[in-house]
Amino acid sequence: MLSHLIGKEKKIASTMGDFSIKIWDVGSGNCVGNWPIVHKQRINDLTMSEDGVIMISASDDQTIKIWDNASGKVQYDIDGDFGKPKCAVYNPNGSVLAIGAGSSIFTYMGTVDHSIPNMNSHMRVD
Repeated sequence: MLSHLIGKEKKIASTMGDFSIKIWDVGSGNCVGNWPIVHKQRINDLTMSEDGVIMISASDDQTIKIWDNASGKVQYDIDGDFGKPKCAVYNPNGSVLAIGAGSSIFTYMGTVDHSIPNMNSHMRVD
């Protein structure tokens, strides 16, 4: 199981071996969101924008998915040449997404308003 605290909302996002993501209310312990089968293989990492608006999942299916937390819908898929991503980090101002895969780090540049689809500039660091 992998989990990540969502911003200041007192919620936790978790994933298990069924390739789904669940959102939990920390205070009550209740499941408040269920995103079934969001990836085709194991989810290796969940990360959150500092404001809790965007969640990012990295999977062995060689994709990164960028989610809108309010709707639970994918805003953007990154099918990269990075292989199986093991981790993803979103910087506090929302302008850079870094993906760790193998012995490389891939960075995607975006904008501070979470318009990830504009992340068309990327760099590989070995």
